[in-house]
Amino acid sequence: MPTPRDYYDEILDMRCAQSGDMREAIWRSIGAAFYSMLFSWATQDWWILPWGVAYIAMFWAFARGYGLLRRPLGFGWYIAVYLSYMALTLWLIGLALYFLATEKVHFFFISGTIICGIGLHNIVRHGKPNIAAISDMVIVLACMLLSAVIFATMSPTRVEAIAIGCSGLTLTMYYAYAFSVTMHTRRQLETSMQREIQAQKMQSIGQLTAGIAHDFNNILTVIQGNLELHDALDDPKERQKALKEAREASQKAAHLVAQLLAFSRKSPMTPKPLLVADVVAEFISMAQPVLPANVKLQMADIDDDLHVYADGALLQSAMLNIALNARDAMLPDGGTVLIEGTQVSPLTNMTHSAITITLTDSGPGVDPAILPRLSEPFYTSKEVGEGSGLGLSMVLGFVEQSGGQLEIENAPGAGLRLRMTLPEAIVPLEDTTDQDTQEAAE
Repeated sequence: MPTPRDYYDEILDMRCAQSGDMREAIWRSIGAAFYSMLFSWATQDWWILPWGVAYIAMFWAFARGYGLLRRPLGFGWYIAVYLSYMALTLWLIGLALYFLATEKVHFFFISGTIICGIGLHNIVRHGKPNIAAISDMVIVLACMLLSAVIFATMSPTRVEAIAIGCSGLTLTMYYAYAFSVTMHTRRQLETSMQREIQAQKMQSIGQLTAGIAHDFNNILTVIQGNLELHDALDDPKERQKALKEAREASQKAAHLVAQLLAFSRKSPMTPKPLLVADVVAEFISMAQPVLPANVKLQMADIDDDLHVYADGALLQSAMLNIALNARDAMLPDGGTVLIEGTQVSPLTNMTHSAITITLTDSGPGVDPAILPRLSEPFYTSKEVGEGSGLGLSMVLGFVEQSGGQLEIENAPGAGLRLRMTLPEAIVPLEDTTDQDTQEAAE
């Protein structure tokens, strides 16, 4: 049985064209309430008040009811949403036609502004020439022609009526032309953007493939050469040395695979609540011995109640990659790497607060032109053979896989600052009732 078509994208287009974001929805509601009261007072027709209330209710039902729909959305839902969309448009058009029907010249301007506003809204908001966009265009064109006809019938002479009719026809033709050109330009822009994105993807894939092939080829050359040397040597010690170097090269290959998995967000993770101060202290005790004596790791004052939700091993590996990059940047003079931990506002995809772990070195910093490229795979600012270009891309992969965000910037004064924003772990307060009771009993 064929899978029924899902009209989700078409319904989403109509929803975005009509309601926009929350800020626009609020302002449109305020505007509808204000103008319905103003028009009621100006015309002494108090039915405009319930018209405004009905419009606001219909608008919010359309804007927020979309979130209640569940995919797949069939043709019936598509028709229902389309009819709701057209009801909102016709509701506004009805008010414009009412002001035209009053035959009061000072109300004609209000009617014209409503029609022009709907026309401009349609040009700006519609991204595709779908049925909703075409319906809106036809309605606006019909209103423009109707307005021209009404004005022409009110003219005292035939010449004036013909002039008004020709002006109205010209205006409708220009509107139709502007609408079609806008749709065509947007299609061209979207096509160009897709081509540019595809070209960037192919460039990235090419860079990634070349980097992997180059690194693995070097590793395989070492393994193959040492295995051949092992077979050719007679000295047992030399043969063991060749095997050891082949084994170390295979471990480098495994580490390269782990970095690629981290970059691709496919690395297996076991996140859990971690005390930030303990993680940083443990990292410093582990990493300081492998760094030169003139490169110091320093921990700022970190609150004892800050908990981060992350994989401890991968978090320390990310900090180690950052520290090694800082070491290379500060050689030969050395310097310090300051590690801080603070609580910040949550990111948009987080339900609780966030924790930032920031590492700032005292090196020379980085050229601002290459800052955005530092986390690209196989991109390195070091000399050939001195870096794989996967360190910071691994950090980026770990942070994003954890649901966080990585920021890289030049620190004020000097040095490079890398800020990892990760979800905060909500650790419940320990229940001390039983403990207090036991202490009292003792």
